[in-house]
Amino acid sequence: MFAAPPFDHHLRKKPSQARSRRTVESILEAANRVLSRDGYEVASTNRIAQVSGYSVGSLYQYFADKESVVRTLVDQVLVREDALLAECLANQAGQPIEKALESVVEFLLQGRWMDAHVYRTLASECGSLYGQLALARILETQALFPAALHQLAIEHWDGLRREDLGATLWVLMAATHAVTFEAAVNPQPDVIMASLVAPLGEVWARALQKPGCEHPLVDELARRWQRDPDSSSDGRQRDPDSLPGGWTATHRLAELRALLQRSKALGDPTRFAPLTFALACLPALASLPTTTRPGVSDDALQRELRHFVSALLEIGQPRTG
Repeated sequence: MFAAPPFDHHLRKKPSQARSRRTVESILEAANRVLSRDGYEVASTNRIAQVSGYSVGSLYQYFADKESVVRTLVDQVLVREDALLAECLANQAGQPIEKALESVVEFLLQGRWMDAHVYRTLASECGSLYGQLALARILETQALFPAALHQLAIEHWDGLRREDLGATLWVLMAATHAVTFEAAVNPQPDVIMASLVAPLGEVWARALQKPGCEHPLVDELARRWQRDPDSSSDGRQRDPDSLPGGWTATHRLAELRALLQRSKALGDPTRFAPLTFALACLPALASLPTTTRPGVSDDALQRELRHFVSALLEIGQPRTG
């Protein structure tokens, strides 16, 4: 997959001594507090320096501007998250695959809720900060988590689909990031974060396993997604109030809910809201540039998306017995 970028590669100069490292860390902690309290637009180098207790001159020794401070902070959060995700998954050794995947979803939801101000900044400013979509930036920082997913696949080898396991695991990783990222930056009033954990663990586990019959609604959803407006060609993020793949919180998500209600897909009322939200996030994967999915062809991506959508619709059926 990717070699995760060091979070300090945006600095003018690298801190080489303990004192200079403390200075940089204090500035980043101050930036985190300013983003949390005031937001990105109000943040400034003067304000960050003031909160850090250092002079603005000290800040400029290491950072060229506000943007480089925020880029460094965001990358620090993402790189740390990647390492903790891999550790979380490693701690699930010996557990059923569904429980292991639930733990990943729960970990990401909790972490991204706590750092929601950082992820909101990434969502709204990623185009100007990085020149790419927020989800693409997240995936480019993944170095340890993909390896942990491959280890999970080896542990549960006998029950998995293995015709193109690399593509399957990439879609699993990207879909998990897409849903948990949107849950943090664009929460829906009827989707409690905790309600996503068990259904997604079950859906992802089902999607990894040998498929049954494809759900009849998959073709209809694929056609709708193809008609949806795609990402801008320069990779810049859309309106921060939009779900990935063009599904806005007020229109596209409502349209999807209406379709599923009419078709009586997702008939389990306890899972309708979280699974519909998750389903609305999946088109984001088709909008990502090919550089974010090395070794995964367009055909493999579309095939895997159909597997995941079908598994999601299947899990949403009313339970009997």
